[in-house]
Amino acid sequence: PMAQFQSAMILYQLEQKDNDPNQRVKAVTMLASIPEPTDPADTPIVENFVKAKLRLASELYGQKKYQDLGKLFDRIDANAKKLPPETLQAGGIKDRLETMRLYTAFGLANEAMLAKKPADAVKVMAPLVADADKNETLKKDPPLAQAILKTALKAAIQATDTKQAQAVIAAIQGLGGDPTRDVLEATMEQMAQARPMKEAGIEQARARIEPLLKAIKPEQLKENRSARLLAASWSALVVDDKKDKKYYLQAEGLLKPRADKLLADNTALGQDKDGQVTALAYLRLLRQKAATPEELAVERQIIDAAMSKTGWAAKNVDVRIENLELLGEESKFGVVASEAKKLVDLLEKRADSDNYFRDKYVEAYFHMVLGYFRFGKDKNETTQISRAAALMIELEKRAFYGSVAPALKDRFNKLLESEPLLKAQYDKLKTKV
Repeated sequence: PMAQFQSAMILYQLEQKDNDPNQRVKAVTMLASIPEPTDPADTPIVENFVKAKLRLASELYGQKKYQDLGKLFDRIDANAKKLPPETLQAGGIKDRLETMRLYTAFGLANEAMLAKKPADAVKVMAPLVADADKNETLKKDPPLAQAILKTALKAAIQATDTKQAQAVIAAIQGLGGDPTRDVLEATMEQMAQARPMKEAGIEQARARIEPLLKAIKPEQLKENRSARLLAASWSALVVDDKKDKKYYLQAEGLLKPRADKLLADNTALGQDKDGQVTALAYLRLLRQKAATPEELAVERQIIDAAMSKTGWAAKNVDVRIENLELLGEESKFGVVASEAKKLVDLLEKRADSDNYFRDKYVEAYFHMVLGYFRFGKDKNETTQISRAAALMIELEKRAFYGSVAPALKDRFNKLLESEPLLKAQYDKLKTKV
């Protein structure tokens, strides 16, 4: 057996030297033929077997033969336990063994997920999750830890195993990781699947997701981005702004302390792009949860100061768009139209060549259309309604419009569906194009 292992290693060298893949095939065949040790006390033979089969295990992982790998690893592990601790350490076997243990579980779990058997993936991953805080290999290899625990979290959520999902979140944070993006993805996916099932489906999705959000310890979220992602998860549970306000309050509890600190230093915030994103997320949340003019006034005070000549958001396009949203909530549609047109004119030249500014242009354009339409509807001025319809048709003619995100186009479609007056004018003008 020892000679077979050495011969296999020589064949690997020949493969690299001669660029001959057949040598690799021969090496793998030779490794596979090495028999199980008959004498557990024969340390050199057992050590040789473990090393040879670990190399074979790497081949099986690369070939995605995870079932064969799982069976082989059980044999490797059983024999490795027969080796003295000093042999495991001196030969580097222990580190390779633990790494392959992780990759074996990872491969089997991914295979189970592809087969739509998340419960099987949970079963494979559970031992790793339970000992994650003690696993030196995971501690030394953050990317591997992230990949493994992400799969473990997805499996637990799909298997509706809340307890295991909470354990995975604890493991991620215990290793200094951040589960917020993975949890947000899971939240969005679960809610998207639940919405067609109406109230019963939505409540079931919330029952699965809420314990996960509560399992994340906010004090361990070092970055503002992480707080934003967790706040977004809470907000994603909202279906009815009035009935579901409690979720907005959860999100506010995460963002308000950070936003208050940022907003207290206007000069510093003006130079802090990430801080501005956090402040903007807080402003949006204030609008979303507001149920009275008094609550809207809280955001109005902050946003007016931010957009002043010396404010931190004097040149921030996203804040200007948020201001349009707020003006709409305040029913100031004449101002919405005029302010949106200013922003559209500002972004006009960049809309054709820059994807970011194209999307911002379309967002501002939507508010311009909405402003003219609602002003015309409220004041019974049909010319403004026709103007809004004509603007929509003009936008659709733009060369870049085909590349606009579906979510942005959907806002225009929903506006037409919900407003017969606008739809009538739009259809009338469309026939003349």
